[in-house]
Amino acid sequence: MDYDIARVTWEDSCEPTPNSEVEPNEIPEPLLIEQAGWIVEDNEDYVTVAGAIKPNHGTFDYVISIPRSAIREYKVLLKTTVEERTEGCSHSGMSKTPEP
Repeated sequence: MDYDIARVTWEDSCEPTPNSEVEPNEIPEPLLIEQAGWIVEDNEDYVTVAGAIKPNHGTFDYVISIPRSAIREYKVLLKTTVEERTEGCSHSGMSKTPEP
């Protein structure tokens, strides 16, 4: 399966902790987030980034879906192919494909 590795810069909402009786000078601003990982979903509404892939299980870890409206920059860093595995753990299920 092909999954690009990318960096997504996006704006996240922010709330103070604790979030009661907030003074005017304590009101937070949205946060700019730098997210990097495998792009496992990319459609017109959102991009989903996974921080890890388990090829021998066919699953993802540390997954977040980011609405397109929050994305400020999206840059593919590396094109990769993840080989699905059905047997025990392996050290390398990745092969690099040079960017055109």
